[in-house]
Amino acid sequence: MPTQTPRSGAGQSEALFSTREGEAPAEPRVLPEASNLTQEIRDRRTIRQPGEVRSATRAVRRRPVHGVMIQQDHPTIVFLTVCAASSRARLANPSSHNALRSAWIKADAWLVGRYVLMPDHLHLFCSPRTEEFTLESWIKFWKSLATRSFRTHGLIAEPDLWQAGHWDTRLRNDESYEGKWAYVRNNPVRAGLVTKSDDWPYQGEVVRLEWHGG
Repeated sequence: MPTQTPRSGAGQSEALFSTREGEAPAEPRVLPEASNLTQEIRDRRTIRQPGEVRSATRAVRRRPVHGVMIQQDHPTIVFLTVCAASSRARLANPSSHNALRSAWIKADAWLVGRYVLMPDHLHLFCSPRTEEFTLESWIKFWKSLATRSFRTHGLIAEPDLWQAGHWDTRLRNDESYEGKWAYVRNNPVRAGLVTKSDDWPYQGEVVRLEWHGG
């Protein structure tokens, strides 16, 4: 007897089987719809068990993940990195230095502690003065103040002063603010700009941030 293949309606699963004379019918083999199979594969890739680390996601991440949780019973000091647009060397000079300090003093929803300006990026430590403003909104505000000042003083002609986004890391309880700062302030030395960190003029402290995390 020839092989029989039943027809199924469009979009439905097919049951494939064959029978020969004198043989018992074989168990039907069900093929899932293509759309269901695709979804199952996607689910297997995205679902993870509690505590499972998605190393693949971490490896391919290209943008920073933001969001700083402020806890009343713990100190909140954030290490922040912001870059100039197109990596242009426009930050490490006296006029830019003054413009940035003025912007940070005016934008006092978060307080700037120690900082260092590199030619095309800056590092600073900051702490919230109030919970009313998020870190992201505060950064946006002082960026706009600094950009306006740069334009007023003829420091930039391009439309964008800052690269989009930023990198932020909250200091953990077992980290030392002093120790982190000791590493950061040596960036000009590692970059070959000076031989001693004390010789780099584009660093300082706007407000003393109290840290009792160790």
